[in-house]
Amino acid sequence: MKHSVHKIREYCFKKGLDLQVVDYCLGVKDEASVDHSTTDLILEEVEVCKKTSRGPYFVFFLGDKYGLRSLPSKIEATEYKTLYRIAAKLDYDTILLSKWYQRDDNAEPAVFCLQPIIDILPNYNNEDPGKSSQSLRDKDRKEWDKVSEKLMTCLRSSADKALEENRISKDQHLKYFYSVLEAEALAGIIKSDNTRNRVLVHFRTFGDLNKDDEIAGKFTDLEKKDMYPGQMEVSNKIDLEAKIMRENLKKKVKSVLHPNMMRKDILYWTRNGIDPNNEDHKTYLINLDKHFERTIINMIDNTMKHTSSNEDDLLVEEILHHLLFGQKEIKKFCGREEILEEIRERMSYCHGNEDDEKSIQNENNKNNNCLEVKSKEDEYFVTVKEGMKESAAECKDKGVIYTYGDIDMDEDSDPEKNQKLELIKSCDLMEYCRPVILYGESGSGKTAIMAKVAELSKSWFPGCSIIIRFLGSSVGSSTLRGVLCSIIRQICKISNIALPSFLDLHGDFMYVTRFFESLLNRFKSSQKLVIILDSINQLSSHDHAYLMNWLPFKLPKNIHLVVSMMPKANECLQNIQNRFPFQLQFIEVPILPLDAADSVITKICQQKNRRVTKPQKRHILQLFGKCGKPLYLKILTVRALQWRSFTDVQDFKVGPTLQAAINLFFDELEKKYGTVVVEKCFGFLSASKEGLSHAVFVYILVFLSASKEGLSRAELEDILSLDDETLQNIYLSHLPPDPDNIRIPSSLMSQLIKDTKEYMLPLKSGGKNVIKWYHRQFEEISKKRYLKNKDEASLHMTLVEYFSGTWFNKPKPLEITQKRKVCYSSSKRGVPDQPLYFSPSQCNVRKLIELPDHLIKCHMFKCFHDDIACSFKWLYAKCKFVSVSSMVEDLKMVLAEMDTAGDIDNTVIYNDIKTVHQMLSAGSEDIRKDNSHLAIQILGQFGSSFYRSSSLRKLVEETKEWSDSCNIALLLPLDQCLNSPDGYMNFLIRAQVWMPTGVDVWKQYGEMVYLDESNGMLTVVEVLKDGSHDYLSRFDTNDDWSTAFSKKLEYKNTTSVHQPSNSRFIILRHSEKDGHYDKLLRSDTLAEVNISDQTQCITASDKYVVYSTMNKVNVCIIGENLIALSVIKSLELDGGKKVQHLLLSTDSRYLVVFFTLCVFVLSSETLEILYTDKAESSDTIYIPTHPTIAHITENNILFYKGIGVGRHNSICMFDLENSKELHAICHSQKSPPKFISHHPSHKYTAIVTDKRWFIHDCENGKLVSECPQDHCGDDGVACMQLFGSDNIFAVTTPSKVKINDITIFYCGNIASPLQEVVPFLSLKGHSKEINQLLLTKDEDTLYSASQDCTIRVWNFEKVITDFHAKYLKQDDVFDSVRALEDYNSQKQVCSTNAVRISCDSKTVFLGKSNGHFTVKDLSTGECIHEQDYQKSIKMLLTSKSGKEIILIPETEDDIIILNSRTYEVKQRLTVEFPVHSAAEANGILVVGRQGFLSFETEGKIFNIKDGSMIKGYQQKCFNSLTEVAINSTGSKVVSHIDAFPFVIPVQGDGTQYKNLALQHSDECMTICSGVNVSHDDKYAFSISPDGAVRVIKMSGEYAMKLDTKSSVTAATFSPDSKYIVSCGFKTIYVWNLPQGTLSFKLKKHNDFVNTVKFDHSGRYILTTSTDKHLILWDLRRRVTVSSFVADCQLEAVDLSQDAKNVVFVPKDIADVAILRSNKLLSSMIEGKRRLPITPTLVDAQAMALSFSSQKLRQREATRIGCQVM
Repeated sequence: MKHSVHKIREYCFKKGLDLQVVDYCLGVKDEASVDHSTTDLILEEVEVCKKTSRGPYFVFFLGDKYGLRSLPSKIEATEYKTLYRIAAKLDYDTILLSKWYQRDDNAEPAVFCLQPIIDILPNYNNEDPGKSSQSLRDKDRKEWDKVSEKLMTCLRSSADKALEENRISKDQHLKYFYSVLEAEALAGIIKSDNTRNRVLVHFRTFGDLNKDDEIAGKFTDLEKKDMYPGQMEVSNKIDLEAKIMRENLKKKVKSVLHPNMMRKDILYWTRNGIDPNNEDHKTYLINLDKHFERTIINMIDNTMKHTSSNEDDLLVEEILHHLLFGQKEIKKFCGREEILEEIRERMSYCHGNEDDEKSIQNENNKNNNCLEVKSKEDEYFVTVKEGMKESAAECKDKGVIYTYGDIDMDEDSDPEKNQKLELIKSCDLMEYCRPVILYGESGSGKTAIMAKVAELSKSWFPGCSIIIRFLGSSVGSSTLRGVLCSIIRQICKISNIALPSFLDLHGDFMYVTRFFESLLNRFKSSQKLVIILDSINQLSSHDHAYLMNWLPFKLPKNIHLVVSMMPKANECLQNIQNRFPFQLQFIEVPILPLDAADSVITKICQQKNRRVTKPQKRHILQLFGKCGKPLYLKILTVRALQWRSFTDVQDFKVGPTLQAAINLFFDELEKKYGTVVVEKCFGFLSASKEGLSHAVFVYILVFLSASKEGLSRAELEDILSLDDETLQNIYLSHLPPDPDNIRIPSSLMSQLIKDTKEYMLPLKSGGKNVIKWYHRQFEEISKKRYLKNKDEASLHMTLVEYFSGTWFNKPKPLEITQKRKVCYSSSKRGVPDQPLYFSPSQCNVRKLIELPDHLIKCHMFKCFHDDIACSFKWLYAKCKFVSVSSMVEDLKMVLAEMDTAGDIDNTVIYNDIKTVHQMLSAGSEDIRKDNSHLAIQILGQFGSSFYRSSSLRKLVEETKEWSDSCNIALLLPLDQCLNSPDGYMNFLIRAQVWMPTGVDVWKQYGEMVYLDESNGMLTVVEVLKDGSHDYLSRFDTNDDWSTAFSKKLEYKNTTSVHQPSNSRFIILRHSEKDGHYDKLLRSDTLAEVNISDQTQCITASDKYVVYSTMNKVNVCIIGENLIALSVIKSLELDGGKKVQHLLLSTDSRYLVVFFTLCVFVLSSETLEILYTDKAESSDTIYIPTHPTIAHITENNILFYKGIGVGRHNSICMFDLENSKELHAICHSQKSPPKFISHHPSHKYTAIVTDKRWFIHDCENGKLVSECPQDHCGDDGVACMQLFGSDNIFAVTTPSKVKINDITIFYCGNIASPLQEVVPFLSLKGHSKEINQLLLTKDEDTLYSASQDCTIRVWNFEKVITDFHAKYLKQDDVFDSVRALEDYNSQKQVCSTNAVRISCDSKTVFLGKSNGHFTVKDLSTGECIHEQDYQKSIKMLLTSKSGKEIILIPETEDDIIILNSRTYEVKQRLTVEFPVHSAAEANGILVVGRQGFLSFETEGKIFNIKDGSMIKGYQQKCFNSLTEVAINSTGSKVVSHIDAFPFVIPVQGDGTQYKNLALQHSDECMTICSGVNVSHDDKYAFSISPDGAVRVIKMSGEYAMKLDTKSSVTAATFSPDSKYIVSCGFKTIYVWNLPQGTLSFKLKKHNDFVNTVKFDHSGRYILTTSTDKHLILWDLRRRVTVSSFVADCQLEAVDLSQDAKNVVFVPKDIADVAILRSNKLLSSMIEGKRRLPITPTLVDAQAMALSFSSQKLRQREATRIGCQVM
């Protein structure tokens, strides 16, 4: 049946399942038969399979043979005594009985055990090959045959008599007669509750079996006859007793099974028994094979039909796992009452004010439970509703239809209600509890204590809900994010609240931690909650779990939190102690007392129905006293479970330490199973990344363990079967049973796992069951013993071969050389194929997880490069089925390994992997949200043809092929339109680093970013735009700039963050009305340092902290306690009202104190005044001094701005060492210095003024270089920094300009600076002003922080490398001409202002700021026409007929009309004013201009066919003609007065229309942001920021007002004129025009929706948003069909008429980006294919309908999870 088994295994593997075959006839060591444990092993395994498997677990074959009937290995003591007495009466040899059966009082109840054969017959299993040894072995074996027959006769006769006398039951009687086969049937079938689709039985009978044939005894039971004393031989008589029992067994089996679970065959006998050469037998074997294969597959399929999973089911499974895990731990818990009481007291203790409890509760519950439906309406919404009622009443009086689109009061659609911030609003707790931290060494019993705490919490806090997680014990508890998300969902279930739809728990992790804390703070005060988190150190390092910054330190008094950890593992305890200085909350686990140890031994024994004698227990406790750890005690006790009451334990070996005991445990395993088997097994286990599966074993044939995804595995057995050394060791005494398919016996692995299961932890990896060591010591010792350096590479290579599928269905020769020499040259190993996909929806996740790790460790970098990094299939599978962060981690790991290995020959491979790493890092957030966007990111970042390497070109081609063949609708970039990974930008950090306007003069010097290069942490001050809070965030530069920490500051208006050199502190500066003040924080924990006085200024060094209060300076010396400081010296200075700034020299010797008109230099140690620089008493001119303009160099030279009139425009240099004034540098009395920058050599200093910047020699103060005005910009530079080693470079950013490029200059070398600096590179990317530049000390990385709320990370190492390669010739001669030429070519000379797709959807028209009009082919992107019209093109229109193109300039120049076919100029229209709005229809063009302060607006109407002006008009009213539209006939123009639309007839004065508009314009004194006319010319509308769409009839009558909460940012009519689609904050409103009602709302965007465009059919709309998302919607089905995320704001966008193409302008990357629809999307648009509605899309549909008072049919969602919750 090996063929069918192989096919079934392949079938299972394709479904992501494992088939495990176990046959206990093979692989059972002789020791098992010697100690009579074979039957017990088999029956134990059957029970394991029944409990674990959800599918078939038992296959039973029953022929004409009943099988071996062996002696019972154990007999209960009372039963044995009964049989003993009867045997004595029957005159049997009771002495022999007593000799072989000894009483074991350690069993519960007591039993008599059959002694191991070798205890009495020591040569029975003698393996010595000598003749004498063989003779002794034969003698003992004959003796055992004689003894066993006598014992069997005695026991059976006695059992018959006892049954006759009713002294034993039938079941007791049966065990002396039944065979092993019946014992298996009883356990696997007859006594099983559920056998449907889980058991298969085959009956086979020979109709004419010839008992006289020599082979007959193998197929039926024959009687034995005596040959001579002590020797038995099989006779030719049928054993009638066995036959009767066999037939009874058949009846029993048939009585409990369904007929389709059984098969019966009758065969004719042959002399060979089953003869494959006999045609009938051959047919039988073939049919049996097919039936077996078909039936098992049907069972598997039927099992899989009933497996399902959703988020609730997964949560329930996770909860149940930890509950069961805890119950298991509690079973062996004893004593420890003292530490439990201490934990209870710490949990219960309430901190805070002892005020009136009721008022405290009210305060604590203020704004509680923002997730729940509010019982009282928000005051804001009350106001909104009142305003809505007033508007409705006004409209009713006027006969106008009024509809409010946000009657559902959806807060998420309201820009004034930031729901994400609402969810994390903090509550000030007047009374609170603190978490309890339990810590202890590994093996000290922390987990059992935590489980007991969870159990006792029910009585400690009656009515409480308990959430418990044993971290690392399940896939959901292995990462911090998984744990927090799981707990959040469980809390929501407990509170019966739903998570908001916009809450992305897989997104910003810092937000998740804040939400977690907020959720706890808002937990209902009427409920109690206990959270237990065990073994924090078992979490993975992802999300910076070990920093402990996620743990809330204040909890509502009805919530109690306990965490446990090891004291030294991963620095968890140290980190939490640094952040949480409340020692009373820390509890160390003490040594387990002896009395508790005594109870633990008893409990463990009771669980296994065992006990130990008093001397044995004393011996265990004596050994336990050497170590005292519960794990040590467990190891001793588990070993003691094997002791019999008569076992002498004095020679029992165990080490004095836990490590020694574990080593001895491994020694015993090696002795039992062989060193090689154990070494390889645990070596592979240690080498694996996430453990290996043992695929919980099954009896006889089949095991299928369907996990929550329906998966299980047998990897460990497969991998060991690939290892030749393991097989050599196993097949010492016998040859492999199947020479064509050689594997390790599965029973052997089952026994090994059984012996180690007490210390193993079952986990899930990639949806499959795996095992790993649970205790850290086992893992560490296992790695030390079995993962040796010399063997590690070969282990990883075997794992590579396994997960690559190298030996699937291929021969792997095996040569056995020990004892006997046999060569199996064509044998296979039966390992499965390892495809990347089992099916289109089922991926080989284990391969995705494991293979990269082993390729890296084998240094198979080329394979990694070819098969992983540059394979789209792999990248997509890893991102989809594992995570994009995991793929990024793999790439990061291989780059680090290549760096370590110094593999310099593989530069192409290295660079390719690095490029893919940068690409994935940049697009990770987009890919995480939609895995199919991996293709978009590759094509958008690389372009259609990436020429850097052949492998990357291949990756691009693979991406294109997949994109056009996939079953996902995509908008694909035709060419590069996203930032290229091959450029200078490494990464983009999104952070609120913008600076609020209106802050004091310090704004221009604000340092919002600081880099601590000692630990790679980037500290950022984030100021929320709503002004509610400031945050201090940290990004880990060593972990792809992930967010490591975020702390909400208790104060607002933070203007800068600064860390003094050689300091352990961070200084925050804040702005207030009366000035500024500083705060001191510890740099490691960001905890505030307690300074008793109010501080204005602070500075610090490695020795001192100095702060000022008004005019007083205080010096504190830094000791061990960094939380609180004490003043050692103080000095009041007569320099002014208060100190403005403080500076300490790096060597801590000098302190510089700045007042507004005075500078003091003091000795830091004595506060002696060493130097004073004061202005004249009449001076009043001063500018505050700041670190960017006041600085002390490493050689103690002080730079500061001059004091007083005449010197305030100078930079003064002072030698602190010699108290000597050096130079005063001044460029202009009218242009004071803004800030300075020092070159790392300290030889040069750059001084920046309002307009320009200069470089001076520090030795003499002379000017050596300057920047020409042309390269400084109109308003100078905002940021500037000098850098370089042998050369002088400068990096600058412009001030107050639209184009925010970073410019890099070459200033010459150290010996000879250039007189005029030369720019050579411009870095583009930021869309708003850059606030700060930060360059690392090694000058490899530049950080730029901008008002666009991003921090860009630039690769400056590449910048300088490229500079040297391009511009420095031989002898370091600088090629300034080429550098300047390249710079000028890089400068943004022009931008695309307008784009429009032609009416035939074949071309795209571009209007550029340099006057160029460009035409590109929409399918290829090739330029087919370009013309320069000299003037910047502001707007570009195509006529409704499609025959003309209208170019509107930015200035007052003529409008140009082009022929759309030839692109020749048809007309030039003279306007004589700058055009702000334009519209065309039927050859009539209307243009409008908004006048000064919106008054005196004017417009003109032209006939574009003949160029004539039809009409000119002026409007002397506020806010008119900023927007215009025209009807299809060109007879009526629609504009607006304020925000109200009105009609202007092309012919006639239109006074009546104006009067109608003026009647309503007073209700909306606001601006208009758009007007439009319906396609049927019946209606027009205007939109405005007040949230209204005002609709009029083309007769001028006010028809309806469609109102919303947020500003209306865009709107349009549908092509059939039945709908108006308007856009606001996050929301798209679809209004039914004939009825004047809201049809439905669509939501997908996360910010204001700025654009909406229809295709010609009216089915599809395109929307863009400030969130940079572009979305194509199917309006009829109300779902999104495709989306795209840009790197920039989408200001110029168009949709082709056929909806197959989208164009937009990607700033700084290309003049236009073209997105084409892939084949599926094109087919959908053409109506050839229909988008399948997946559950995800159903959810989206539900979202769309939920706002329109329509009901979606409720789907069945009743789950076990809901019931359990």
